[in-house]
Amino acid sequence: MERRNKILFLLIGFLGTVILFFIFLYFSVPKIINSEIVKKKVNAYVLQKTGGSIAFKKLDIHLFPLPHIVFQQVSISVPNKANGLIQSLFVYPDVWSLIKGNVQFSKLSFESPRFTVSLSEDMEKTSLELIEEKIRSFVHDLNSLAPYLLLTVHEGKLDLTKADRVAFSFDTIQSQLITSGKSLNIFLTCTSTLWDNLSFNSSLHVEDLKSSGTLQIKHFQPHNLFAQ
Repeated sequence: MERRNKILFLLIGFLGTVILFFIFLYFSVPKIINSEIVKKKVNAYVLQKTGGSIAFKKLDIHLFPLPHIVFQQVSISVPNKANGLIQSLFVYPDVWSLIKGNVQFSKLSFESPRFTVSLSEDMEKTSLELIEEKIRSFVHDLNSLAPYLLLTVHEGKLDLTKADRVAFSFDTIQSQLITSGKSLNIFLTCTSTLWDNLSFNSSLHVEDLKSSGTLQIKHFQPHNLFAQ
């Protein structure tokens, strides 16, 4: 009888803890996420990294099944370089990092992003060392913000323009990026004016940038590439 009572008390205590935890989330997470300070930090980060700005029309906070934020109609602009619109951006912060006062993410989902990037007329030669340094910087920043992240892109589109006209177009982009602290795993498929279909997956080791993967292209059209 005493053993049953102990088990019952343990279950009640566990359920009570869970309920208190969600009550805490309900009142604290919106204040943490939806504060003007966080909004300013996001804009400052984008400005620092790209020289651009970010804005959105609407923000909704949901607690179930997991706490997350939904940004609607997110626009990003980098003067003379790029601009884009994301129909919906789902952001799942890591709950424990929020409680500790540190913002990290466990999942990001981009729904129907549409981006246009301008190709420079004066293409400067870039050394392999500079490219490697930029990759290292990107990997480092990504692991700082989200050491264990699932990033997905659904129905994306990218246009590369030259002299105000579309040079290359990439459509129906489906992509997934997974970080594990030690590696980046990338999966991507898309159609393009350069091919009928492309399928790519790769694993990149964070420490030494060594990678392995596969690439499949169906009906590649190199004449469209050379024409540009």
